[in-house]
Amino acid sequence: MIRQRTSRFAAWCGRSSCRLRVIAAVQAPLAVQAILPERAFPSLFEPVHGSAPDVYGKAIANPIGQIWSGAMMLDSLGEPAARAAIVRAIESTLEPGSDAPRTPDMGGKARTEDLGKAIAAAL
Repeated sequence: MIRQRTSRFAAWCGRSSCRLRVIAAVQAPLAVQAILPERAFPSLFEPVHGSAPDVYGKAIANPIGQIWSGAMMLDSLGEPAARAAIVRAIESTLEPGSDAPRTPDMGGKARTEDLGKAIAAAL
């Protein structure tokens, strides 16, 4: 559902005459945002969220938003294969049958580093 909504919004932006395109996708309590000017200006790729005082300093934040932002940046830089590989690694790590670690926001007990390493290993 998230992918469908994001794709529809991206398609709308591509058809519209707006000079600035913004793509956002929700990941748990975090959103991934990419501000994509028409390559005439620098782009911005970042996970956006609140201050997250409940996870601050505990090393339990979900790293998927940051990793996904990097994938979006690679796509913007003309590396669609690299983006696709990262997205596949995220998706395979999150498969229901996967024994990959889950951070607390996904019902697990893993630390940020554990999930990040699992995604890196899936690459």
